[in-house]
Order: sequence, then structure tokens, then C-alpha cells
Amino acid sequence: MNQALGMVEVKGLVAAIQVADTMAKVAAVHIEKAVKTKGAGWMTVLITGDVGAVQAAVQAGELVAREKGLLVSVKVIPRVADGVMDVFLGNNEEEIKEEKLEKAEEIVIEAVEEKEVKEIVEIEAAVVEKEVEKKEATETKKMKKNEAKKEQSKKNKNKKD
Repeated sequence: MNQALGMVEVKGLVAAIQVADTMAKVAAVHIEKAVKTKGAGWMTVLITGDVGAVQAAVQAGELVAREKGLLVSVKVIPRVADGVMDVFLGNNEEEIKEEKLEKAEEIVIEAVEEKEVKEIVEIEAAVVEKEVEKKEATETKKMKKNEAKKEQSKKNKNKKD
């Protein structure tokens, strides 16, 4: 694998995005990924490509990060040994399995949430329907009472006459 590996480590996600954008625009490199380190909010942008392109891109990324005061470290490895890319760029089977598991969990969670929302909507619809029925029944009772009062009034009026 005669490709070079370039790494620029910066403080923060925004700086990592800006550095990656700069490196991609400066030279013909492939941005492999940005790795979030544990603690301190540091991120490492990893790129691959021809040695000259990677060196130029890393220098440009370093300059941008240094100007912002967010540079932590840079490194270019000209010809990466076999296996190193697989381990550090996440091409190993364990990481792929973990990513698939996380995606599956997200899908299950979304499905459960969707089902819960549907159930809640159905319950709310049933409650509204019961309230409407109750209101209609109450109004019907009121109408019947009013009619009964009118009838009684008429009977009482007729008795007086």
C-alpha cells in the first residue's frame, strides 16, 4: 500500500472540519475520517494519498489550525506499513460489527418510538371520541329536558285556561 497517511490533531470539531476542508481543497487527498479523542475535545483528521499531496495538505491544515491557536500535533507517514491503515482507519472487522450493531440499535429505537407515537395517537383519538360522545349525550339529555319542560308548560297553561 504505497500511500501516505497524514494526521492533523486539533482542538474542537469546528477546527477539525475547517482543517479537513482546507486539506481537501489544497491537494488531491482522501479524507479518511476524523477521530474524536478521549477528553479535552481534541480531534484528529486522517488523510491518505500520494506522499507529496499528503505533505502539502497537512502543511495547509497545520497553518489553518495554528492561525486559530487550535493546533495540537501533525504527522505524515510516507509509506504506511501493511495493517496500520486497517487498524487505525477502522477497517477491522470488530469496528465494522460495532457500527452495524449501533445502526441496528438506532433502527430498533426508531421503530419503537414510531410504534409508541402511533399508540399514543390512537389512545388520544379514542379519548377525544369518548369526550365527543359524552358531550353529545349531555346535549341530548338537555334537549329532552327542555322539550319536557315546554310540554309541561303547555299542559299547565291549558289547565289554567
